[in-house]
Amino acid sequence: MKLEKTELIAGAKVTVAVETHPSSKAEDLARLVIRGDSGHIMKCMAWFRKRGLDLEHFPDYLFAKLIQAMLASVKSNRRFITSQDMKISIIVNPPKLVDSPFDNPLDALAQYHRELSGPSHAVIGLFADPDLLAKLMQGESVLGRISTHEMQHHAAEGFDKAIAAIRERAKELGNLGRLSYNGWIAIAACLELKNEGMPRFSEYANKGAFALGFSSLEKFVQLFGRIPFLDKESLKEEYKLIKDYAYPAGMTMTATILAQRLALKGIPAYIKPAKEGKWVPLTQLRHIYGVTDLYLGCPSVAKTGNDGQTVNYQRRSSNEAKQLISELQGASHLTFLAAYEAACQYLGVKPLFTMEIYGKVKLQCHINFLNALQKAGLPVDVA
Repeated sequence: MKLEKTELIAGAKVTVAVETHPSSKAEDLARLVIRGDSGHIMKCMAWFRKRGLDLEHFPDYLFAKLIQAMLASVKSNRRFITSQDMKISIIVNPPKLVDSPFDNPLDALAQYHRELSGPSHAVIGLFADPDLLAKLMQGESVLGRISTHEMQHHAAEGFDKAIAAIRERAKELGNLGRLSYNGWIAIAACLELKNEGMPRFSEYANKGAFALGFSSLEKFVQLFGRIPFLDKESLKEEYKLIKDYAYPAGMTMTATILAQRLALKGIPAYIKPAKEGKWVPLTQLRHIYGVTDLYLGCPSVAKTGNDGQTVNYQRRSSNEAKQLISELQGASHLTFLAAYEAACQYLGVKPLFTMEIYGKVKLQCHINFLNALQKAGLPVDVA
């Protein structure tokens, strides 16, 4: 099954095509997404009936909504347009994990296929399983968030020459025996903070509301500190967990940088504990930064001055977020980390991840590497 639509956006021809994976059949799609216990299936069927859907026509509904969400995402984020004649392919196939703003990645429902994509063609895989339908039943906005997250990967691809150079240099040093596996994982983990955290942050940019998941950032730092002391096999497993936490951790760091920008530009912003509590001015951040997970947001409309004019600060914060993404998407992981530390200093809060922590872990990896060379009777001057 395949459905596509073409629109002219900012002078560019953009075609979005959704199709089932060659190994899947369209008629199996609905049955795939309503697998699960009887309670889940009953909720699914009630949701189907409310929309006048049946199993046979669910794929048509899903494909049309995916196209609608993707086109809306591209219209709101012109940086996603990387060619004047561009195609975005969404391949629907089986299955993977789920998310919460402060936990596992939403991205587990989808994947940007870097190896299949190019400037004029973005290829995204969407995993059709009960988790996807559960999210869809909570609100169709999940499709917009998926579209924005994966297309941010596509937009950043053309800017990531610095990242590619770092990866190539690390590979070269590893082949020469001058960089340990643990040292490379330390670099890769920090790269993931930016590479996955910023797309996660971009999911919320259109809304002008953001999550500060300190618990996830603290967990990332804890796992990061263990890198020098794990053997290769243990580290392979640990890295999967590190990467999971990199999504909300990197998002939190990016949202902190945004908070600095909002403060610098005098845009009124507020914070609120994620679990309970009321909205308070951003100036209160110094008292609760890192203590509890928070939401960051701006008023949608506020009066200003004696003339009674109104300003949409939510829209301004959304524009600032998009500008921040454009500025940082081509930066290195160290530039990203430095921007986070500078933001914390300006806001008067203690950073949870720093250049010092990064440097100490990398140094410990190198010391352990030298000791291993010495123990094996190899010359340490090569490292």
